[in-house]
Amino acid sequence: MIVEYRIDGEDRLEVVGPGWARFARENSSPQLAVIASPRSLWSYVSGDELTDLWQLLTARVRTQNLAVTVAFRCDGPAVRRLFMMRLTPQPDAGVRFTSTLLRAEPRPAVAVLDVEAGRDATAPLLCVCGWCNRCRDGTQWVAVERYVRDHGLLERALQPGITHGICEECAERVMCQT
Repeated sequence: MIVEYRIDGEDRLEVVGPGWARFARENSSPQLAVIASPRSLWSYVSGDELTDLWQLLTARVRTQNLAVTVAFRCDGPAVRRLFMMRLTPQPDAGVRFTSTLLRAEPRPAVAVLDVEAGRDATAPLLCVCGWCNRCRDGTQWVAVERYVRDHGLLERALQPGITHGICEECAERVMCQT
């Protein structure tokens, strides 16, 4: 699977490849399959830390006129996925994003990662690292399965909402790649 898209010089999503729609539908987000009008790429990203880092990477691609490659996880409720993304400079300050699926492995479903799961609007948001998919557990980052077990999420009818950030290990690794 390859998911490609391009942003213009003002970070508006302007072109998406066929993998974009396929990935959206396969991940229970059919509303994202069609881009009706150009809108900011950052409106698709959850979490200030993650947005800031993606913007930094995008700026680096533009200012240095060099491609950047980063690995990241994009898990679904019943699958762990590892992608490699290449950000490539384009004419007129555009940037092309090409994500290639390197590996997918099934796992028992994790309800908190299911976009169709009921959400507890009163619970604090669960912060998930946008690169490794570990969860912030107060003082450390842990695998989502451990977080679910330790916080009794299997017994809950409603799951906490999710936002994205970046753990210290991934932030350091990403910054070394730029």
